[in-house]
Amino acid sequence: MKAGLDQSFQNARDGVESIRPEFMSLPALQRSGVRLSLVPRLLILGVCGWSLIEMPAEFDPAAGELGVAALALAKIAWTGSGSAAARGIRRAQWIFSFLCGLSLVAVVPALPVELNESGWIFAQSLVECVLKAGALFALAISRATRSADASVARWHDDDGSVQRP
Repeated sequence: MKAGLDQSFQNARDGVESIRPEFMSLPALQRSGVRLSLVPRLLILGVCGWSLIEMPAEFDPAAGELGVAALALAKIAWTGSGSAAARGIRRAQWIFSFLCGLSLVAVVPALPVELNESGWIFAQSLVECVLKAGALFALAISRATRSADASVARWHDDDGSVQRP
């Protein structure tokens, strides 16, 4: 009977060690800390998709080769950082959030002018702003939930009343 108790204690301890961060391997921590839920992923992919859909409207042949190269580079940057952020790479999420915030600061003040000039351009910019604001908000919420989960996972016995093997 004692051997059975020892085995159950070992199984219980192994279960706890697999949960506690100091016993987890680095790849396990990276996977568990950066997984995004469906909503932020969809919003990030929506921003990337809308960026590509909007590209013909942004194309200006009068800008020359340098303008076309700048447009292509911008679209590569959006889709590259967005796909990396959707995969769960933390630095890419920060970069994507920064780009979304910067874009919102640039586009939102121009919305009233666009409304007076062209309803079509206003609608495109409004969809872009809604997607980017949604992605920025969803990433911020997912970061806040992850940090709360991490603080719970990092909890341990501070007063030393529990002996560790």
